[in-house]
Amino acid sequence: MAVTRLKRKEAKNRSRAQVRTANLKRLNHKHNIPSPYKGESGIVLEDQENEAIVPEVQEADAKVEEVKTEG
Repeated sequence: MAVTRLKRKEAKNRSRAQVRTANLKRLNHKHNIPSPYKGESGIVLEDQENEAIVPEVQEADAKVEEVKTEG
């Protein structure tokens, strides 16, 4: 009777150990995400954003000036 109990306990411990090691591997895995800007060196993202925004701001300012001069 004790032998079957020990076998059941052994099987339970083995399955718990497999789940535990799988969880440890899953949680400790480091995902390497490549940079989308890898080929373009020396470009600062803030500068790109500012360059894209500056023409829009200038156009908006010009429209405001036109409205002020008309009114």
